[in-house]
Amino acid sequence: MDDRIDVLSRRLEVVERQNRSLRRWGGAALVVGMAVSLIGQGATEEVPKVLKTRALQVVDDQGTVRISLGVNSGAQGAFIMVGTENKETRFALATGSPLGSVLTMYGRGDGSESPGIVLHAKPGKSPPLFALHAPESSAKAEILFEDQDKPQFVLHDKNGKVLFQARK
Repeated sequence: MDDRIDVLSRRLEVVERQNRSLRRWGGAALVVGMAVSLIGQGATEEVPKVLKTRALQVVDDQGTVRISLGVNSGAQGAFIMVGTENKETRFALATGSPLGSVLTMYGRGDGSESPGIVLHAKPGKSPPLFALHAPESSAKAEILFEDQDKPQFVLHDKNGKVLFQARK
């Protein structure tokens, strides 16, 4: 049991390190993209006070979209996505109703869109969810709340079968 906790602890530390790195690069890319956009606007004599658009994309030298910022049609709200030169999504933040808010950091790096970390806060009385997905398989660990007073921790194998579950 202690070995499993040690393994999960090490894996969580790796994921947290990746998360910090992705947030830094994603934030820097967003700031650079906005700055480039505003510099282009500076060529005109009058600078608009508000920039309105339905979507904003930042591309690299090859024209690959690296950052997308936009709104979805209907009630799905808005999103920010950060990707790699291989068109792999690495970070996504989406919000809207009935979706709630979802923060996903993708971790495999093999071209698949399998998440590494998922944070999901649904509106209303739905329980929030924190999930870690193993990069080598579909195994995952979840922390969620059935209601305010009943937290639970669940470990799933690669087939989705519950291996361990702890509830208050």
